Amino acid sequence: MSEDVIFSLEKSSLLDLLEAREIIEAKIVELAAQRATEDDIRIIEQVLNKMRKVIEVDRRRNTLFLDRIISFHFVVAKATHNIVLYNMLKQPIELLREIEVKTLKKEGRIKEIWEEHQTMLQAIKSHDPKKAKKLLKQHLKSIRKIIMANTKYIVEKS
Repeated sequence: MSEDVIFSLEKSSLLDLLEAREIIEAKIVELAAQRATEDDIRIIEQVLNKMRKVIEVDRRRNTLFLDRIISFHFVVAKATHNIVLYNMLKQPIELLREIEVKTLKKEGRIKEIWEEHQTMLQAIKSHDPKKAKKLLKQHLKSIRKIIMANTKYIVEKS
């Protein structure tokens, strides 16, 4: 099988995963914006602050930054107070871990990601489910654009 065919299959699968993630996470951020308690918001803020500290200390620590991104999405899912949605999030997030690591290599992307998550937090804090959903979709659209536009972030030879 040629590398182009393999990449097409990989790219198609990644886009399918993003689509599933958009469906699941759109509802998660909506519910989190409706249901998040003060404790939930405090925990989300703590995770976001840890994400920012990684940026300030060393922008090259992509794996640690990615761990903070994933933590952010999980604490938002916990803020829905729906254990089924929380567990449903695990599969697409874990499957997308590698693609996220590679998209972080795009110049300026780490800062963009932090800002995207910061705006989602603000929507959750203000209990605005429509805005939270819109911001989540914009975040995932950014990832999709990187996948579609620039294969060098996805397929790299060791």
